[in-house]
Amino acid sequence: MIQILAALLVFATTVDAQWPVYRHDLNNSGYVNSRDQGSIHLAQRWTFHADSFITSTPTEADGLIYAGTWNGDVIALDAASGELRWKAHLRANPDEVYGGPRGVIGSIAIDDGAVFAASGGCTMASFDARTGAQRWRRQICDLARNDDVYASPVVAGGFVLMGINMLNDRPTDRGRELALDANTGATRWVIEPALYRGTGTGISATPVIDLQSHRVYLGTGNPTPTTSPPAGDDPGSESILSLDLTTGRTLWSYGPVHPHDVNDDDFFASPNLFNAGSAAHPKWAIGEGNKDGAYYAISAESGKPLWRRALAPRAPSAMILGTAAVGAGAIYVSLYNGSAGSLSALRTTDGALLWQQPTGAEYEAPVLWGSIVFTTETTGWLDAFRAGTGKPLGRWRLCGRAMGRGPSVANGGLYVASGTCLTYFVVTPR
Repeated sequence: MIQILAALLVFATTVDAQWPVYRHDLNNSGYVNSRDQGSIHLAQRWTFHADSFITSTPTEADGLIYAGTWNGDVIALDAASGELRWKAHLRANPDEVYGGPRGVIGSIAIDDGAVFAASGGCTMASFDARTGAQRWRRQICDLARNDDVYASPVVAGGFVLMGINMLNDRPTDRGRELALDANTGATRWVIEPALYRGTGTGISATPVIDLQSHRVYLGTGNPTPTTSPPAGDDPGSESILSLDLTTGRTLWSYGPVHPHDVNDDDFFASPNLFNAGSAAHPKWAIGEGNKDGAYYAISAESGKPLWRRALAPRAPSAMILGTAAVGAGAIYVSLYNGSAGSLSALRTTDGALLWQQPTGAEYEAPVLWGSIVFTTETTGWLDAFRAGTGKPLGRWRLCGRAMGRGPSVANGGLYVASGTCLTYFVVTPR
């Protein structure tokens, strides 16, 4: 029996019905536009129970919802009913240093009738979106070198991009970004951001892709070992990079923000592309939250810093881990601080703090649905706030801990992964 959870909200009907990639679009906005429809309720329609953790942001296209499980499965569910339509298995890394096997930790990308998934077992594959028939499969990293896959694939311009990280910061390999042919899986280019002799600089971020400028933007991790970084300069680590989409050539690099860092203050969240100027005079920026608890805004054209905003509370444990949501002139940033956290709204033009609401610890990315911001707490709560003012609008219990990528919006509803569950919330008339 499905428990109905309801709270009064001034809400909206979705204009864009699909969510085909980790943060909804190639800008990593986490934003779905909508039009206000008055007072309605948020209700739980169905819950799918998997055999292991689900930390994917659920993605959706053409009536199917896609997610991955820690055991290594890619699942496709009927978006309206939650019934399983197909399942495919990718290799999982049995190392349980993070509390379970490293299967399909990230989100599933959907493009032109195909889905793309990557596993911590160093396997990546493409499947037919409707049937699950495999199109291609290949190895993308090396378990013997403690490689790990935390980022989510993103597809654009015939490429599928994927980042490689190091498991538990073990100093055995170098992080890299792969560009594969979306049709065949063949390698088109590989870049190792670290320019020093050493290991680390893993990539946990899912990149922004700007097809107009043909650029890729991504954040990078710290050198390893974290307690004793390699000697010499470390350009490329803990940096935001701009790459040429076709070749992978580095166009600019901002950083390292913390040279020879021993505090693990890297760019773990993913970047956003947004207008830091006005409609008449746009100023395109790349923004990204750092584990140091600050959000950085960089000129997308030149790589020069525009502004930086540190979020309170300032403490060694206060980190930005979830990718921010951006829309309607504001950036919504979640903060993790041990057992506590917050959700903050920053002005896009200068990073000024518009409002901040204390919450439980927030590991995941928030989602902006029209005039409402939804966010999750690690202890298993879904929260809603008025985007313009920060006013709390409701709080709902989830069926497990929320330690993944964050919710998504599609089909006029909200899809949330928590623990071993994937739940569909819908809006209903009052």
